[in-house]
Amino acid sequence: MTGKRAGRKGAGPRGSRTPRVLHSAPPVANRDDLRPADERELAPLRRLALVGAAWLGLWLATPGFLQPDGFLSLAVLSLVPWAYAASRPGRRAFLVEWLAAAVGLSAQTFWTVNVLWITLLAVAIVPALYMACAGLVLRRLARVLPLSLAAPAAWIGLETLSGIVEPPFGFLWMRFGHHAHDHALLLGALRVVGVGGVGFALAALSGLVADAWRARAERRPLGRAPVVAASVPALVVVGASLFTAPPATVAGPRVLLVQPAFEAKRKQRPPSAEVLFEETVALTRAGLARAAERGEPVDLVVWGETVFPWPIAEPSLGAAYARGARVAPWGQHAIGPAEIERLHGFEEDGIARFLFGKGRAQRVIPPGTLFATGAEEYIEREGLIRRSNGIVVFGEGGTRLGRGGKIHLVPGGESLAGLERIAWVRNTAYDLAGYLPDLVADDRTAVVELPLRDGRRVRVGLTVCFDNTYDGPYTEPTRRGPLDFHLITSNEAWYVESWEFDQMIAFSRCVAAATGRSMVRATNSGISVVIGPDGRDVERLRGPGGKDRNVSGSLLATVPIPREPAGPTPYARVEPVLRGGWVVLPIALWLLVRRRDGYRGREAR
Repeated sequence: MTGKRAGRKGAGPRGSRTPRVLHSAPPVANRDDLRPADERELAPLRRLALVGAAWLGLWLATPGFLQPDGFLSLAVLSLVPWAYAASRPGRRAFLVEWLAAAVGLSAQTFWTVNVLWITLLAVAIVPALYMACAGLVLRRLARVLPLSLAAPAAWIGLETLSGIVEPPFGFLWMRFGHHAHDHALLLGALRVVGVGGVGFALAALSGLVADAWRARAERRPLGRAPVVAASVPALVVVGASLFTAPPATVAGPRVLLVQPAFEAKRKQRPPSAEVLFEETVALTRAGLARAAERGEPVDLVVWGETVFPWPIAEPSLGAAYARGARVAPWGQHAIGPAEIERLHGFEEDGIARFLFGKGRAQRVIPPGTLFATGAEEYIEREGLIRRSNGIVVFGEGGTRLGRGGKIHLVPGGESLAGLERIAWVRNTAYDLAGYLPDLVADDRTAVVELPLRDGRRVRVGLTVCFDNTYDGPYTEPTRRGPLDFHLITSNEAWYVESWEFDQMIAFSRCVAAATGRSMVRATNSGISVVIGPDGRDVERLRGPGGKDRNVSGSLLATVPIPREPAGPTPYARVEPVLRGGWVVLPIALWLLVRRRDGYRGREAR
């Protein structure tokens, strides 16, 4: 009997019934409230507000918008709300962050509407997709890693990937590390870790602040891991700057940069090419005359991107045509023997005869002075006659010393990524822009040897406009052999007097510091400048009131070059490996943290 009572349902240890529960616990209104603060879902509108604030701050911090050099501290603070918000899960997180990035990047590059408003969509949407993916990666890493490591790994990794993939499927512009362009200590670190490395260290500081924000929300101590993760890249940056130096320099070539400041529409549809040519020649004469009065002979005269108003052709184009090369089927202009001779005539008459005085009593370029100009050039490539945005260097008598072409083409402006082969796309592009964006890019940076007046010979790398955004066109030639300085021709006239000018200067300063070589910028409308190997301005062309854009004139400056033949900087030497490393790092961390017990739940940080 006793045993039966003990086994009866509801009986307690002594056979008594279990007391009934009279009051149950109140139901939880929102189970999400029981989660740690960093694992609670973030509402879409709050996410949009926080990530939108981050992009607003980056826009205000960009060089040229509020002040020419921008605000480094504001850029670092701006990444804090992104790191905090993007690290938390939530409905439609990816789409919200894509939208915020699209708006933010549109603001940073809003000057593109001066060319064609629809280009703003491509410029914004494509890189914004990479930044939305950065948020996706951050949410995975932040489950077990401090934000001072997860945030820079996600941001710099996806930012770098957007530059490895060529437009239109990738687009590289204002990288996070570019905000360091006006700070001597950070410029010095570029020699070792580059823009990506400096950007990583800055983003780690942003992540550390976000870690503190998250710890406060969870009412727990910050802990040691976030501080260590932020301190290591900061110490690397400081050490890289303090224990390296740019190469010792001597006075190099004396250059005259001629800036005619043609408005874009006038340059595209001038009254005649002769008018533009005569105006540029007049500025050149005046600049050379001032140099002569001061007893300062000029080694090199430089005109900006496509400032030479007529198209030209490479010397071997006629022979290529005879071998069977023909204009691309989608090409805008038919090219035959007569047209090729006409293109050669533009170069012979305008440069050899007029500027160098070949067969004439008068000349513009004095003896011993070289001449370089940006020009639209027809070249043969893979059996097709293509157009190139190039830069050509001439010696005495108008003899070619070498040429280079643009490596990275502007999406929509110079290339349609193969879509130009479709008839209706060609017709639409021509109706919108008045020309067909079907240029061909060069494979690598051309290096030309220049004979100077004093008998020295210097080597210069030739690049054009958009190349300035990338590191490769400048690090690669220093690995290939001795290089004394970089020369870039550019045309910012499309963008009136916007902050695009200042962003380009930020890129140029970072390139000069990262490679330890001077950067010479010759532009149509500004900013024309010589930047030293330390990333600091040497001379800048300024007009009345100190205005540095959309002013005509010329700049006479001496280019600092290495005293002894100098090899690549540590960064230039390992740039391809380091660039790949930034992309692999978030993937490696993701695979690593997946093995941690806390990856599926919460783990103390």
